[in-house]
Amino acid sequence: FEKSGLDPFELFKEKVILDAGCGSGKFSAALARLGAAKVIGLDIGEHGLDFARKQAGKVSYGNRLDYRFGSLLDIPLENESVDMVWSNGVIHHTLGYEVCLKEFYRVTKSGGRLFLYVNGRMGLLELLMDTLRLSTEVVPRSLFQHFLRLQNINSGRLYWMMDFMFAPYEWKSESDVRALLQKYG
Repeated sequence: FEKSGLDPFELFKEKVILDAGCGSGKFSAALARLGAAKVIGLDIGEHGLDFARKQAGKVSYGNRLDYRFGSLLDIPLENESVDMVWSNGVIHHTLGYEVCLKEFYRVTKSGGRLFLYVNGRMGLLELLMDTLRLSTEVVPRSLFQHFLRLQNINSGRLYWMMDFMFAPYEWKSESDVRALLQKYG
């Protein structure tokens, strides 16, 4: 935020924020800590939500965290009910990129904001990852994860590698993403 000239305390102050695809709640907690009035963490992963709920009980701002099970393809919130949608590294995994953006627009109040981080087309890396995914299709996810743990891969890298190898991907170029953002307001 500092590098972008933004004051996160002002940006999030008293806002109701949807953390769209919150996972284990890391960003939800940060948004609440930075002053959000309420953060609704939405995800389809029950294990991550359970972890997030337990962590929320350990912090003073935990009462401003509301973790819910739900899909970004059909967000279980009223129209224009949040000040901001925060989506960090999620919608390219949904296989419903456009539907997500349409839903984000629907739940965001007029004049609200969207923070969107996505993996885009990456040239050689994209080609390499797609090739690796094809070559490991017959390898069970749990076996691959066990192998990585035996290699003493740290948890951050392990998560990143599992994400790239087993989660669905919908690659979009920057111009495609910009066009979709324009289309959905």
